[in-house]
Amino acid sequence: SYLSKVKILFDKFPGRTDLLLLVHLIEHTMRRRYQPQPQFYAAVLASIVYVVTPFDAIPDCIPVAGFVDDAFIVSYIIGLYSTEVERFK
Repeated sequence: SYLSKVKILFDKFPGRTDLLLLVHLIEHTMRRRYQPQPQFYAAVLASIVYVVTPFDAIPDCIPVAGFVDDAFIVSYIIGLYSTEVERFK
């Protein structure tokens, strides 16, 4: 199934700790436990969509390289909004 494929990909994803942090941020926002800046929330959502969809700069079917662009996007968002990330932690 699609979810099992996502789980396998997630286990191999080099930035999974950062990605998990962003997923928790969305979860806390949806449960109204956290109120992020709107532009940060939009960037987080966009980065997660980018990671989970197979259509990106380097296709995920290419071993190792396919995950490098995904990890870069997640790391970039966390670095760009480091103050907001620290506030969430």
